[in-house]
Amino acid sequence: MRKIVQIFTGSIGRFLEKNLKLLTVGAVATIVLVGAFYSQAPHMTWVPLMWFAGAAALLFVFQTFPGFSKAIISIVVMTTLSSLAIATGLAFDPYSGANIAWAFALWAGWAISLTWSFMKISSVSRWTSLTVAGIATYIVGAMVASAFISLQAAVYATIPVSVLLFWVTYRLLPKARILGGKTPINLFKPEVTEQLSLDAANHDWSFTTIKEPTLLDRVLRRYPKKGGYLMWDDKAHYVYPIYLQQQLQRLTKTTRFKKLPTDKNYWEYQGRDITPWLLDIAANHAPIFKVGGADIGVILLDVRNINRREPEIMEVPLPDSQRKIQVAIVPVGNLFSKKENGSVIGTFENVFGDAQRELTDSELLALAKRL
Repeated sequence: MRKIVQIFTGSIGRFLEKNLKLLTVGAVATIVLVGAFYSQAPHMTWVPLMWFAGAAALLFVFQTFPGFSKAIISIVVMTTLSSLAIATGLAFDPYSGANIAWAFALWAGWAISLTWSFMKISSVSRWTSLTVAGIATYIVGAMVASAFISLQAAVYATIPVSVLLFWVTYRLLPKARILGGKTPINLFKPEVTEQLSLDAANHDWSFTTIKEPTLLDRVLRRYPKKGGYLMWDDKAHYVYPIYLQQQLQRLTKTTRFKKLPTDKNYWEYQGRDITPWLLDIAANHAPIFKVGGADIGVILLDVRNINRREPEIMEVPLPDSQRKIQVAIVPVGNLFSKKENGSVIGTFENVFGDAQRELTDSELLALAKRL
């Protein structure tokens, strides 16, 4: 209970700090309105106070619980669209009852897309994608009904169109942005595999490769060019080797119009924001769900020692949430040195500190199955 109170009071404190000027302007406007109401209708002076309190509460909910707020908006939009489908479908075909089926198909497509969205994490909001896909699906359904002069055609097209449009907005476009941008290169080289495997064996760590073969790799049955490594002892780490051309830069986001700094940071590589790429590596490449939900620390291994000499922690925000995923970038150091016994295991052990919990027996058992 005490923890819940601390979280709530902390959220209120951050909200007041972030919106102090806006709330001050709103309070002044409310006082002016209360004075105006008092002179004209004294019994209505509570109305401006209720307006101010309601607006402040809505702003707090939208900023503190962005996922919940967007979910409510998406549900309201889908309810409106299904009502429109029933009304317009009834006008188009008043006898078949297909308008009810069309409304149901809209909700079915929305539900299928929502379920699928929890299998993969994207850099965009699932609720925003659901809302956009729902609106577009309704428009496409109306066009199909008009083109074929059949409401049944709209019913049949709605679910596949809804899922397709959601996939495009939620996965395809963000993934295209990652693949089309300047992101650090991941290469799965045998010499890196050999050295990391030897380092793990010397420290009694478990080690396995996580290969990411492309469709062409599978067809040609060739060694994959991309992938990472899963290494664990008391704690588990997903090591993703990268080859940098320059250092990563930590920059502060600015407001869209005044270009003023905000409290949000992002990481830039070769002049491009790579936050979506970092989120994709941490949330979709690391095999979290395949090893019993273990707390896997994601480590980008700087093979060329380009970034910095010391490890660095990067925080990646999760869409629709206040949570952040930690990703570490660790220099390879002297791992490939022939004159001394190079190792990165010691760095891996301490890079996340107390922020990473130790593995449970069930998680160790799930990891052992990966060997």
